[in-house]
Amino acid sequence: MAGLSDEEKQKKVQNYLDSVYRAFQDKSVAIVPETNGLEYDEKNPGGETRGTSPLDEVSDIKTQFIDDVALILSIPPALLHGNNAEISQNKQSYIDFCLRPLMYRIRDEMNAKFFSPDEFQNGKHVEIIGLDKQNIVDVLQRLIIAGCHSAER
Repeated sequence: MAGLSDEEKQKKVQNYLDSVYRAFQDKSVAIVPETNGLEYDEKNPGGETRGTSPLDEVSDIKTQFIDDVALILSIPPALLHGNNAEISQNKQSYIDFCLRPLMYRIRDEMNAKFFSPDEFQNGKHVEIIGLDKQNIVDVLQRLIIAGCHSAER
């Protein structure tokens, strides 16, 4: 930029910065070459140099949002993300703290809608079964192994 007046230099730099700004504004990915005398250092809002890409941050925010909603619904987040650590404990927590309370609410609402209080007192009611089928199978298998029960019966 030798031989140019300060005003002309300022115009060239301003045009360059305007084009860089438009690139960031209009494109999802912008490539800006470094120029002599100017340094580019990407910063996050906290001021430190960014160690991860913005896409990673968006993914982390999405994962955190999913985790928050799962916790609100009493679903272990590890169960949603497929983490194998403590999967049986997570499944049991899901059944105990999410499905079973929901099942009881549905059962109670069905009993209230289908039966009068007198019918309910006389033993007519809806009972939902199914969540503990695996537990019943486990108990029967243990009884068969112990020789206390026969599979043919």
